[in-house]
Amino acid sequence: MVAFNPVPEPEPRWYAVQALSSKENRVLHLIETLIDEERLSAEEDDREPEILRALVPTYETIQMRNQKRVTVTKRSYPGYVLVELLTYFDGEDSHTNEKIRPYLKEYTVHLVNSIAGVLRFVGPQPLNPRPLAEEEINRILGTGEEAEEERARVPFRTEEAVEVTDGPFNGFSGVVNEVDHDKGRVRVEVSIFGRPTTVDLEYTQLKKLA
Repeated sequence: MVAFNPVPEPEPRWYAVQALSSKENRVLHLIETLIDEERLSAEEDDREPEILRALVPTYETIQMRNQKRVTVTKRSYPGYVLVELLTYFDGEDSHTNEKIRPYLKEYTVHLVNSIAGVLRFVGPQPLNPRPLAEEEINRILGTGEEAEEERARVPFRTEEAVEVTDGPFNGFSGVVNEVDHDKGRVRVEVSIFGRPTTVDLEYTQLKKLA
């Protein structure tokens, strides 16, 4: 039988939210404004703020324009914004000291969902969202051991059918649009809520479909 310690202290965790297409930066600006307001409110109420940080992950790639190589900044996850939120836990495993059953305050979920341009939290239960795995957010933020691994040659090619095996898009299948062997990244077009969406992934997050 698993033994549990008293309820642990809350801590920051990252979540993915779906935004209107091409409105990611607008949503990011609104969230950052909300963060400032939440910080002031938290100070007045002598509590920790519920919304901490937000970002739209990007990457740089080389493209040919007018027969010249130019560096272009692109969104890693078009249609999505990452938000760091204060996360609570139902308990802690006394054997592993791992915090278990994370959840957000209903107030926080409502606050994020009420932002203009936000459609929903990513996940099977958008009203009871789950944070991104530590390994996944380390890859996105460029921190931790995952980000320091040497890049191997990407074993995928354009127009190849693949399935996502890790991260917030786990279980989605799609077609490879672009391969970046230098960075070990693959851009895949998947269908999310009935519309085609291009996502940028580590090649290790994919497997070939027969």
